[in-house]
Amino acid sequence: MGDVIGPYELRGELGRGGMGVVYLAQDTRLGRDVAIKSLPEELAADPARLERFEREARTLATVSHPNIAGIYGVEEQDGHKYLVLEFVEGENLAERLDRGPLPVDEAVELAVQIAAGVEAAHEAGIIHRDLKPANIKITPDGVAKVLDFGLARADESQSSSGRLDSPTMTTPQPQHSPTIEGAILGTAAYMSPEQARGRRVDKRSDIWSFGVVLYEMLTGASPFVGETASDSIGAVLHKQFDLDQLPPGTPANVRRVLRRCLARNKDERFRDIGDARLELLEDHAVEEPHDHASRSGGVPAAAALVGAVVVAAVAGVSGWVASGALQPEPEPVVRKLEVFAAGPDERFDADSPRISPDGMKVAFVQDESIKIRDLSTFEIQTIAEAEGVRQIVWSPDGRALIYATRSELYRIPATGGGASRLGTHDVNFQMAWTDDDRLLFCDDGQLDTPTISAMPARGGSVERLLEANRDEVIDFHSITSIPGTDIILFVRHRTDQRTPIEAWDGSRSVVIADFDDTYMTAPVWSPSGHVLFTRGFGDLSLWAVPFSPERLEATGDVFLVQTDASAPSVSANGTLSFVRGSPGLGGELVWVMPDGSIETIGDGGEVVTSPIVSPDGTRVVFAGGSTPNDLEVWVRDIERGINTRISSLEGFLMPSAWSPDGTEIAVMNFNPAATENSQTTRFLAADGTGPTREAYPGLLGAFDADWKRAVLTSDPRVGRVQISAIDLEQRTVIGEVTSSENGFLFVSISPDGRHLLYSSRESGEVQIYCTSFPSGEGRWQVSSDGGNDPKWAPDGSSVYYRDPDDRLMQVSVTREPSLRFGIPQPAFPAQVDAADFAQITPVPDGSRFISVRARDDEAEATGFKVLLIENWFEEFRDR
Repeated sequence: MGDVIGPYELRGELGRGGMGVVYLAQDTRLGRDVAIKSLPEELAADPARLERFEREARTLATVSHPNIAGIYGVEEQDGHKYLVLEFVEGENLAERLDRGPLPVDEAVELAVQIAAGVEAAHEAGIIHRDLKPANIKITPDGVAKVLDFGLARADESQSSSGRLDSPTMTTPQPQHSPTIEGAILGTAAYMSPEQARGRRVDKRSDIWSFGVVLYEMLTGASPFVGETASDSIGAVLHKQFDLDQLPPGTPANVRRVLRRCLARNKDERFRDIGDARLELLEDHAVEEPHDHASRSGGVPAAAALVGAVVVAAVAGVSGWVASGALQPEPEPVVRKLEVFAAGPDERFDADSPRISPDGMKVAFVQDESIKIRDLSTFEIQTIAEAEGVRQIVWSPDGRALIYATRSELYRIPATGGGASRLGTHDVNFQMAWTDDDRLLFCDDGQLDTPTISAMPARGGSVERLLEANRDEVIDFHSITSIPGTDIILFVRHRTDQRTPIEAWDGSRSVVIADFDDTYMTAPVWSPSGHVLFTRGFGDLSLWAVPFSPERLEATGDVFLVQTDASAPSVSANGTLSFVRGSPGLGGELVWVMPDGSIETIGDGGEVVTSPIVSPDGTRVVFAGGSTPNDLEVWVRDIERGINTRISSLEGFLMPSAWSPDGTEIAVMNFNPAATENSQTTRFLAADGTGPTREAYPGLLGAFDADWKRAVLTSDPRVGRVQISAIDLEQRTVIGEVTSSENGFLFVSISPDGRHLLYSSRESGEVQIYCTSFPSGEGRWQVSSDGGNDPKWAPDGSSVYYRDPDDRLMQVSVTREPSLRFGIPQPAFPAQVDAADFAQITPVPDGSRFISVRARDDEAEATGFKVLLIENWFEEFRDR
């Protein structure tokens, strides 16, 4: 054509209709094709039409969805306004239907995408009002995009102009999009009965049109098309649609969708098009038997006659048989769907998946990235790259997420883009985003006072909401809120090791679920009136308890929902997401050479932790078992490749040292079920013949070279950690070495017994420090950028520790003229990822390291699956 509008060079006409002419154009700045829409000159001067045109621009600009054609901008030239739109390649659905009906699977797939696009518009308060095949484009990749919101308006109860539904003169269109001539906006064969009568419409009008489009995709013809617009209107108002015209084998769920969409009484249709979309996503069932009433889309003759009398009385129409008689609300259907799967060798955060409030998307963390799977298209979008992401949470409107790294909070749009930093905060497990736009979170257990805090979701000052005495509470965690109330749910991790699920309304807190033998976490609210939570440690299961927010109390007993399940998340419409699978923890003992090369030692079980090599280098002790809560202590003969179990203890076990002669092994034993002395150190014979001496009432985390002195640490989760020197033979405290602000079990005595390495948060972040042992005189900072799990080299010439990026760092040590530490350097070449290995420990001769890594055999580790259950409670309604 050669015409130019701003930076856009017109190439040709794409189509025209009652609301404008559409041209293909080239964006000369960005080198891309666009679609440019203009009002016809004879209508451009009409204020009402111009108002609708500008409204379309505003409407489309508020919606971003893969199944809706986007908007790039608005241009004005020579008094005319032009809308610059995404150019969608491919044919429209009307052109496709000219070749005949679609196969059932293809029709359903496209219908799901169309419904997803319309659903996004409805969520933004927009009604399309002209949904038809000509306004749906199918890309070469099979993606459906809804076009032409020229008739759309905001979904408001009152119009801003008395002319919104005023008469519109249009040009008739072909078979699949005949446009009304005269009084009503829309296209005759696809409009709803209320729209055909010129009444107010809402989103249920689009649901009717969607049903007509789906029927046409399956049969090749609209059920209400007529020779003229008037004929089509009459058919819309009175003609019965015929389900017998559907292809043989049409699934029962598709028939149900058509009946619910094409109910003439709009109160009997789906309330939301998302309900139709989810119904179509159900696994195809066998074709259900149908009688005359179902074939006609209506009811038996007697009932239909009564309906006709009512319609005639109300609408002044006689001689027609009504088909839209009342239908009972269908029973909710339980549907299960796999959303995502990660293999055992993939980096996937099994605690991260969160379903969006509308149930349309699932966000999760994988490969240091935040990703979203759109359930309407099943496409995965990466919205942020961030190291150390620990938690994510959706905004109540589903438009944004907040994520926490190791020490900072960020907010990011759900569509991706730049993340805004909210501040530096250590967040412990799950966060909550409330209806009043606040972020609730718990501290990470490292503060003097366990705290639940709140801050504005766009950043700002932090307010402490709930505090506890450190003598009674280790920490709070796993916080969530109940929409529409001031109630929050959380776990109170008590010093007696109980972890009750509690509800708090701002003034009082009540326990709604408690077990004395297992760990509980991750409470979430379900609109079914239940609190769901995870129970167990390692061997996880999903439980629920009925709860009344009004009465602030549990109203029934807890019950099991799913085994092998964790990380629950529930949408506002009752769709439950959860994680199933095994991460393949540990499993394989390996040697790690100084150059980073790996040699396999052997298999240790499903879970392996804390390997330590014997003084003579011939054996290795480790804790192994099926789950972290079901470990025993094993000794492996390295040369013979034989594992021997040497313990039979309850609780969590962690070997801490070999005796100098290799006959004994010290094992820290944490058993929350014990009535007293839940933390002890056991001494076991390395040959498996049993205990060698009386257990010590406390956790001895390190021993000197001759096993005369040991280091006792108080529970690292309770207040300041006291590090004491113990005379092992006399079983007495011989000195208070130091106290540490939230230190850890990982302490290490130097080979000469003169110095102790430990962790402390005294500088604001966890660092490695050294002090004299057992006197505690002097203090040297060893790490520079944070660290944990310190260990001395066997000859005392250097120190190893893990930095916050999980790298193994090495620091040189000199003792003359005084003790000094060098600059931390990576212990392995850059290409070695130490994060792949757990608890890297130097062997006694200093030649190499022992560690644990996940097996290569995927059969031993299932990986993870993210699963959905729609209407999850229906399976338990009769319990």
